[in-house]
Amino acid sequence: MKPIYLLGFVPPVLNVIGALCSRSDQPFVFGMPPMLAWVIGGVLATSLVMQIIYLSDKRDARRRSGSCGCTEAK
Repeated sequence: MKPIYLLGFVPPVLNVIGALCSRSDQPFVFGMPPMLAWVIGGVLATSLVMQIIYLSDKRDARRRSGSCGCTEAK
């Protein structure tokens, strides 16, 4: 497994840690309860991490550029 794919473990770990840490009565974060703010941040972080992994995948880059040597069936 490539090291870049280890980034995929970051969002789930952050969601678990956030669920454990944001259960207290704290002030609102951007007008939301802390747990909701943490979940929304986790969703945004997951999207960002998956985009980084997608852009760093060289096999997919070849497929996107059309230089994979594949022939299209007609």
